[in-house]
Amino acid sequence: QNSALCTSDNPFPPSFPAPSSPRLALPSPRQHPTMFTVEHPAQIPVFIIAWLLIVKERWDFCPIGRTAGAMVMGAMTVIVQTLGPEEAFDAIEYGTLALLWGMMVLVEYLKDDALFDMFVNSVFVKNQNLTPTRLLWLVSISC
Repeated sequence: QNSALCTSDNPFPPSFPAPSSPRLALPSPRQHPTMFTVEHPAQIPVFIIAWLLIVKERWDFCPIGRTAGAMVMGAMTVIVQTLGPEEAFDAIEYGTLALLWGMMVLVEYLKDDALFDMFVNSVFVKNQNLTPTRLLWLVSISC
């Protein structure tokens, strides 16, 4: 039964056509769902700029934060017409937004209460028996 799936004439699964030349033929994006095509040339610079704005919290030449950078580049995808407004609104996952908003609110409240500072002082700074091995274990567990 396996010989019907992969014969010596066509080593590809039945959904892939046999290559016409001896070189390996790549399937088209319609045949392989993990491949993508660049439908609009502005997708690449928009993605690169958005990635750079999100990776670092603030750049010296562009003092906007991650959130503002993501919002600006989201608007840019619609402005340069890589996505239509309907596609952009359909791409929003409200559950993920709610989770991220809740985490940010929680972290801000804990930061205001200096909970993180109290944790670092009690575990790392005031610990007199801290050896390099214990430090490694504490950092591993606290992360």
